[in-house]
Amino acid sequence: MRYRLLETIRQYAREKISDFCDTDCVWDRHLDYFVQLAERAEPELRRSQQVLWLNQLKDEMDNLHAALDWSLDGYMEAGLRLASALYEFTTRYGSISAVAGRLMQLLQQPDAQPRTALRAKALETAANLISWEGDLAESRTLAEESLEIYRELGDVAGEAHCLDSLGTIVCLMDDYETGHPQVLESLRLYRELGDQAGIATALLDLGGVADNKEVTRACAYLQESLTIFRQCGDLIGTAYALSDLGTLLLRQGEFAQAQHWLEESLHLQDSIGGPDPMILMRLGELAMRQSQYDRARAYFEQGLAVCQATGITVIALWSTVNLEYVYLREGEEDCAQDTFAEVQQRFREMGSKIGVVYALEGLASLAVRQNELERAVRLYAWADAVRASIGDQRPFIEQAEVDRDYALIRAQLTEEALTASTATGRAMTLEQAVAYAWEQRTT
Repeated sequence: MRYRLLETIRQYAREKISDFCDTDCVWDRHLDYFVQLAERAEPELRRSQQVLWLNQLKDEMDNLHAALDWSLDGYMEAGLRLASALYEFTTRYGSISAVAGRLMQLLQQPDAQPRTALRAKALETAANLISWEGDLAESRTLAEESLEIYRELGDVAGEAHCLDSLGTIVCLMDDYETGHPQVLESLRLYRELGDQAGIATALLDLGGVADNKEVTRACAYLQESLTIFRQCGDLIGTAYALSDLGTLLLRQGEFAQAQHWLEESLHLQDSIGGPDPMILMRLGELAMRQSQYDRARAYFEQGLAVCQATGITVIALWSTVNLEYVYLREGEEDCAQDTFAEVQQRFREMGSKIGVVYALEGLASLAVRQNELERAVRLYAWADAVRASIGDQRPFIEQAEVDRDYALIRAQLTEEALTASTATGRAMTLEQAVAYAWEQRTT
């Protein structure tokens, strides 16, 4: 049984406490209690009793945030322990920006500077939280410092965990040549340690960063990950693996099997406490590729609402750009044009080249519909060149849509005009392509 208080009564109770005892002592005990609770819950959030622990933390969310606030006033160690232990919970139900902001304040305090295991863990936690907010450059810097400390301390388990985080962040920055080997090294270390949960997580991330290039290998990674998560009773991990498998098949045009995996993932997430925005975005993408635009719009909008509640900026951007593709397919060209141009700027600020590419591909498809065929060819040619340079091959289902646009283009453009526009587009820099996209918006 839990009792809730009106805010005015809560304030009155706080005043009365200060009349009868040392409130600092009360807050100290409060902080100590919730640090211990969070640290007991942390490992359980990836085990078979995770729903019970997630619900307990949800009940205590206000207390957890209040304890973290109190830690800023001279309780650095307790604050770092609390924020780091809450990572899994925060990404699902907490306010990412609030926890990340407090954690960065704690890390900047003089007493937090010694290169200890606690600082390494807090740095990695901050890196992961900030990556969800979209500041990938800062996220990478924090994760790299964390990795350095773990290696200085000879902490192999910490090194394995941080390599997975760092590699995933680096891949989000389109640097697959650096990031992919880091996640592979994480997997190798986890196998040496016999850490099944770590193995499953690294395999999950490998499947995610390899999906457009090596479909068979990515599928094998994800299948092994799914098996281990199920053996461990980790419903969250199982849902993530199912979601990534569904995404992999979706992008190969295998809609029926993709829907099976994605809906099973959604069912699991509902049993845990509600879907995360990633699965909603994937279901929206599936509906969009099947021309079920009302369903797609509903999924994307629901996902955006979850992103707003949790502060997950990265998925919000991808959901937004996918929503604009829905508007484009439905013929709402003015709305799509404005937002494609704006969202590519936000991807650029985030440091995601592939995000910029995907948004400008939307503008290229829009140009086809507006009969600006040479403009479309230039944008598509630029996108092809960038994809080749960063090693991010266009997924099968997206390529099929580009091919349909090119069929319309070839029916109207001469071969000479097509060749010339392609050469011009491939020669454009990112800055030139972005300026060209903005030019389209204003013409």
